[in-house]
Parts: sequence; C-alpha cells; structure tokens
Amino acid sequence: MDSGREEFRAYWLPLVAAFVGITLGVMSIPFYFLGPMIKPLEAAFGWSHVGLLTASSLMAVGITIISPLAGWLADRVEARILVAVSLLLLGGCYAAATVMRELWHFQLIYFLTGFLGGIGGATAITRSIGARFVHARGLAIGIVLSGTGVASFAAPLFVNVLVTAYGWSSVFWALCGLSVLVAAPITWFGLGTTRSPAGASNAVQERPVYGATLREATRDPRFYILLITILLFGLPISSTILNMVPMLIDRGAEPSHAAQIASVLGIMILIGRLVIGLLLDRLRPSLVGIGIFALAAVGACALLFGGIGYALLTVTALGFMLGAEIDLMSFITLRYFGTRAYGIIFALMFGAYTLISIIGPVAGGLLIEAHGYEAIYVVAAIAWSTATLMFIVLSRMSDEKPLLPDASGH
Repeated sequence: MDSGREEFRAYWLPLVAAFVGITLGVMSIPFYFLGPMIKPLEAAFGWSHVGLLTASSLMAVGITIISPLAGWLADRVEARILVAVSLLLLGGCYAAATVMRELWHFQLIYFLTGFLGGIGGATAITRSIGARFVHARGLAIGIVLSGTGVASFAAPLFVNVLVTAYGWSSVFWALCGLSVLVAAPITWFGLGTTRSPAGASNAVQERPVYGATLREATRDPRFYILLITILLFGLPISSTILNMVPMLIDRGAEPSHAAQIASVLGIMILIGRLVIGLLLDRLRPSLVGIGIFALAAVGACALLFGGIGYALLTVTALGFMLGAEIDLMSFITLRYFGTRAYGIIFALMFGAYTLISIIGPVAGGLLIEAHGYEAIYVVAAIAWSTATLMFIVLSRMSDEKPLLPDASGH
C-alpha cells in the first residue's frame, strides 16, 4: 500500500505548481494587494476609500457567479488548462489596470479578476491535488493553500518597494509579468504531470474517477450539513476580522498595540493551514471541524467577556479557523463524495462561502451601528457554537473512512 511519503515523492511537481497557482492566482493576489494599494491609488486619483474597498466585494461577486461553471469545468477539463488560462486572463486584467482613469474602471477590472480568474481557482487546484493524494491529502492541500499566507506576507513589502521606486502602475505591470511569464508556464507544465516520474520506485498513480454524482450528493443529508456550516462560518468571519482593531481601540487599547495583535492573524493562518492539514490526515475530519469551530466560539467569547487581555487568544482562534476553511471544505468533500463530481460539489459550497462573505460585512456594519462592536462577536459566538453542534451531528452520521475507487460503488 502506498504511503504519504511515496505520494509526495511521486507528485512533488504538481504540488509545487499548485502552490504557485494559489499564491499568484485569484485566491491571493487581487485580495491581499488591494489593501496596500489603497493609499497609492487615493493619492494618484483621489478615489474614495469606500469605493476602493467596494472593488473587493465586486471581485467576490465575480467569483460567486463563475463558481458553478468553474466546478463543472473542473470535472471535465484538465486542471493545467483551467489554471494556466485563468492566470493569463488575470495578467490581462492587471495590464488593463495600468491604463484606468476612473474608479468604475478599477471596480470593473476587479469584478473581472474574480469572474475570469475564478475559472482556474481553488476548485480546479484542490481537485487536481485531491485526486493525486490520499494518505497525505490533508497536508498536501494545506501546503498548497498556504500560498495565501505567503501572498499576504509579501504584498505590503512588494507594493511599497515598487510604488516608491516606480509609481503605482509598476505594481500592476509586475503582477502581469508574474502571472503570464511565471505562474502560467509553471502551472501548465507542473499540473500536467498526472503520473509518477518514470522509474520512480513504488510509483503512485493518480486514482481513477470515483464517488458520487451531483444528484447523489444532493440527496445526501451530509451535503446540506456542510453547506449550512459553511454559511455559519462565513457570515460573521469578515466582520470580526475587519473590526478587530477598531473594537480593541474602542475598548482602550493603543492603536499600535491593536495593530500588533491583529498582525498575528496572518501568521496563525499560515500555521493553521499546515497544522490542520496534518490533523486531517490523522483524525476523523468531523472531529477536526468540531475542535476548530469550538475554539473559534471560545475565542469570540474570550474577547467579548474577558476584554482586550484575551485578544491574542481570539486572534489565534480566528487565524486557525481561517487556516482551516477551504482545507476542511475540500478534504471533507473528497472524503464523503470522491472525485467524480468534486468540481461542481465543491464549487457550490465555495460559491455559497463567497456569497455569504459579501453579505457578512454589510450586515456586520449595520449591526455595529445599531448595537456596537460587541454585537458581531455575540453573533459569531452563536454561529460558531451552532457550527460545532452541526459537526457533532455529522460525526454521528458517518464513519468517515476514506472513499476509494474500489469502495465507491461506481
């Protein structure tokens, strides 16, 4: 029987290519580079802060709209084609940004980055890696998705150096070059490696298509438990993170101290992805989910009732949960439903997640205006406690043995 080590030996090149696809793709670059670019764009064009932030929501709308088609394509078209094409299209969007002159131009470009870049986003990439890895699937997905943490760390430094030396447009030209000349070729050739290298010992071949169809999955109550849990997770998460610093300052923290606490989030997301990946390979995934959601609920309550002295615990808990969101979603989808219709199943869940992430900040803002910052943490604690209970129910419904070709019934 093949092992996780043999899987890494056989599929290290697709793993690297997938990591590059996440790091330089729609999952990372447009989102993490927007914040550092706000001040340069405000200075260059006089655009409003709110107008620039609206671009992020429009990108999420684009991803949500394209998600069903992206999932359908992921089940039928090679991942390298989808990912490489999406990166080329992203490069075109970045090039177009260098000649924009109006705020609506920028907002339209960001919508297109989500819509066009989403064709080869998380769905295609996680399906490609999930189809290759079984014994080390959790860690492999965690490594790939840790590319978002790398992008988050690099974005402020990257933007500062280029803007200082060459101006705001140089950032978009650089991103265009990285997408077209670096990421697209790497993903094209790397994700095209579907079998073990010739001559490798104990070669691990990519598993054949197996598992449930979309119709079978939507008749399974576990599908709806997962979907509801995703909504419970996604509704308050953006508001809690975006309003962490203002809430700490409102409660008496110095702005510099509040920023230092909030900065721990990125580190915890990166650590969380790898730790959660290791745990998913060793424990029942529903138990991992129970632990993650329970920790997040405790973190929300700690800040709510314990004050700013517990803020670091809250940030740690939120970081681990953010580090687990797509990893857990992808891993459990593969575990329960296999690869046959993984693309469309995962895309429906990911689309629901992006949609609720659009609604969440707006609802959170209204809640804060009516009841203060504490209200969003009350909602978060209730939502994540309910998600914990949902996963307890999930753990009682399935023994969660890995779904394999010879056990799929297809």
